[in-house]
Amino acid sequence: MPIKLKNNFIVEIKNYLKEKMDNQLYLHSIGTYDYSLTLLNIHLDYYLNNLCSNNRNNIRINKLNKKKKIYNQVSIASLLHDYGKIYTYEEMIKIANENNILLSSFEKENRQIIHGLIAPYLISKDLNIKDKQIYKAIRSHTIGSNKMGFIDKIIYIADKLEVNRNFEGIENLRKLSYKNLDLCLLEVYKSNIIYVISKNYLLHPNTSKIWNNICGGLKNATK
Repeated sequence: MPIKLKNNFIVEIKNYLKEKMDNQLYLHSIGTYDYSLTLLNIHLDYYLNNLCSNNRNNIRINKLNKKKKIYNQVSIASLLHDYGKIYTYEEMIKIANENNILLSSFEKENRQIIHGLIAPYLISKDLNIKDKQIYKAIRSHTIGSNKMGFIDKIIYIADKLEVNRNFEGIENLRKLSYKNLDLCLLEVYKSNIIYVISKNYLLHPNTSKIWNNICGGLKNATK
């Protein structure tokens, strides 16, 4: 079940993060939040229209309620996507071991991705947030996933393109994100793979599968 939000819940999260995070991480979290909502305002109606037109089970979709739910999920996931980083690497490993959080040996040894994999447990424990879609979007914001939905794509792209990021080609990617979310995901994921390789970091074992799924999904969508 989705969480029930208070009207000021987002403000409370922002204030909480400002106390817990260093300034750079906090600004990145706010930047990701702002960019996520920008993308949401551009693409949400198109997404909902497709959702309704592809509704084969004739399930009535209340667009207003769906909009509110997605807005809340995107807002919370974008603010908290890096929440795990307030913990040290050693603390996260200890939490994972003590709470039977399943991580591969590769994931346990990779400081760049473990924060996203353990964050769903942390926001449940620390903030009492119980929402599987929020968990999924946060878990997939580093390496992606084989089944990235609308919200997952928003968070993944916003994390990489928010205002505090700066790398060659980012303005073209930002322009693309306003026009075509799926094509932008493809290009951002490609850019991320190139970055990881350029730094001599290890690629997650699932990277090729995720890349193929993103490519396959785009081809199917453009047929």
